Amino acid sequence: MAAESRARGPGQLPFRAGGPRADGATARARAGRPRSAPAEGRRPSRGRGLAVSPGRRLLAPVVARHVTGEFLRVFALALLAFVAIYVIVDFFDRFDSFLRHEAPPDAMVRYFLFKLPLVVTQVTPFAVLAGALVGLGLLARHNEFVALRACGVSVWQVATPLLGLAAAISVGVFVWNERLVPESARRWHAIEDLEIKKRGVASVFTGRDVW
Repeated sequence: MAAESRARGPGQLPFRAGGPRADGATARARAGRPRSAPAEGRRPSRGRGLAVSPGRRLLAPVVARHVTGEFLRVFALALLAFVAIYVIVDFFDRFDSFLRHEAPPDAMVRYFLFKLPLVVTQVTPFAVLAGALVGLGLLARHNEFVALRACGVSVWQVATPLLGLAAAISVGVFVWNERLVPESARRWHAIEDLEIKKRGVASVFTGRDVW
């Protein structure tokens, strides 16, 4: 054995017992060994990072309701505030005309009541903008955005309810403006000309085409 090692020289590994036959038998044994089958019910984790967990899908409706509630609350308050400011400014702008023509109080009240549909149409876009900005600002102020992001909620899931509400309000304002505003405008123009400024019917038709 020592003489065989000296014949191979330094740096060479000794031959395995059995030579090439032993190596071939080992390879065949490994090739014939059955591979461990994957556990039943387990699937490859391909695209695991892109999959949406069931908990996140259950959280999406809750987030939509919460964001919708915040937006509608601020939108309603902003709409009432803008309508009140508009009516107050319009009242003081026409106050001298009311005094000069000695307008009866009930005519003034009905004048502004019939003018409300037009006022709502004009201030609704500003109320929607205020509702979106203030609602999102309240969520950010209470660190709710951080909590939502930590739960895996994306910015798109937060913005989707707001976009849907804005589209629905736009359609509603369009229908409101086409159906209700023209009739109410005819009413408050008639009250202004006939009851407040006390013009005759002929002057109403000739001076300004209200109808």
